Amino acid sequence: GVPCAGFVPDASRYFDVHHSANDTLAAVHPRELELGALCVAALAYAVADLEAPLERTPKRAAPAATH
Repeated sequence: GVPCAGFVPDASRYFDVHHSANDTLAAVHPRELELGALCVAALAYAVADLEAPLERTPKRAAPAATH
């Protein structure tokens, strides 16, 4: 498996607008967007600057075919 990361927003207000008519980029608070972008950028920078690559989980063997 390939290492991956995601951004998990504060759930206390997330579902107030999630998938509603107000779920638009215009409704996003600029400071919250900036902080989220900074966090993702800092993570990407830190991972790119590692001396060793992130570990990957071994690939699982495919299940045996049954007929």
